Amino acid sequence: MALRAVGLHTISAGSMVEAESLKINDVACIVVTQPEAAVTNLVANTMTGVKVLAIPPSTDVIDADELVARCDSGPVGGNILYTSGTTGSYKKLLISGEREDARNSVRSRFFSLNCNTIYHGVNFPVWTGIGFKMPSMTWHSGGCVVFDQRRKLFEHFFLHDVTFAIISPGMLKELLEARGTLVAPANAFPLAIGGGFLPIDLAEQTTQKLTDNLSSHFAATELNSIPLRSHFKTKDDLLWLIPTDQKLVQIVDDEGKECSTDQEGELRILLSDLDCHNYLDDEEASAQAFRDGFFYPGDRAVRRGDGRIRILGRTADVLIVQGLKFAAAPMEQEIQRYLQVDEVCLFSGLNKQGHEELVIAIQSDRSIPRSQLEELASNFRRVKKVRFSIHRAFPRAESGMKKTNRRELKKLVFEQQDERIISPYE
Repeated sequence: MALRAVGLHTISAGSMVEAESLKINDVACIVVTQPEAAVTNLVANTMTGVKVLAIPPSTDVIDADELVARCDSGPVGGNILYTSGTTGSYKKLLISGEREDARNSVRSRFFSLNCNTIYHGVNFPVWTGIGFKMPSMTWHSGGCVVFDQRRKLFEHFFLHDVTFAIISPGMLKELLEARGTLVAPANAFPLAIGGGFLPIDLAEQTTQKLTDNLSSHFAATELNSIPLRSHFKTKDDLLWLIPTDQKLVQIVDDEGKECSTDQEGELRILLSDLDCHNYLDDEEASAQAFRDGFFYPGDRAVRRGDGRIRILGRTADVLIVQGLKFAAAPMEQEIQRYLQVDEVCLFSGLNKQGHEELVIAIQSDRSIPRSQLEELASNFRRVKKVRFSIHRAFPRAESGMKKTNRRELKKLVFEQQDERIISPYE
């Protein structure tokens, strides 16, 4: 906050190695919270001319005047976010400071925030969209933000009289476990879920133990506003989201023409002046995601007659089996529900023997009966070979939502067919 106040653009990173990998140009100043000589030497050796400020844990006050290295960006500096770690590589977004008030005003009205809001920021890092945008807009509204970086943060969640929070499905499971057998609080608070599919059993437990004001959101770091959401009442609300009045959402075919009802296509969202319009230092990725005034998040979707939209999965994750294309997400959701496991990912491809196969990767901390797997495999009659890959934990992106790194997982199940993680179905 101090750096931005003196006009510097800022970025947060977990380590110097990570900071260097992001290839940020024109670095003027680095603030480190582990002021060991080794860290300082690394900076000095690799980033010539960079001012290094080591903040010891005991420091209570920072003099902003000491942080000035150069101030070319105007009265308020921007912040650099990075996103899309699920693909194995990150893209950077510069959120300028000049329109921060306007962005915060739009978002705070959408979420109905005010001076009485107590938003729980969980432990999302500030280089993520949710970790940066949500606290900023809460403060803009005069509200309070709770940060908790302790390992058992969900055990303390309800000590703060929280009135609003946004978490991922994985975090929701942890919160429910910490809640135990207690009933829902008398004053139900809005709880939004983003970053993945919310299983019906988890949603039902939430309305019983936590709050009946539960909603699912589809959002993107690149966008200022939420394009899709729905409030949970039935299973249908988890699968089919409602376009908000914040964004124009379209589904288009390969030629860029808008699809008809029930026709699958690629999702795109009309950009406003408050959204990002390109990635920092990445022309190729920018040209792919930002086209003709629209943002293409890389998702396939379908719209039904009442206008609701269902996300069918990433465009890159479409299954191709014997020449036929299938959307992965709906099948993953059904299998997850059937097996009652944490997460499911489907992949199609050639194994080491050159044979086409369908791999059903399952994240679960319990054993799954073979009879259940055999029954599941029998539903894929078009596929010659179905293989199950059982994991206690999927590889995760380092992003705040800790989404599954699908690229790394696919590489794991196809290239490293280790018997310790593979349970073949014969």
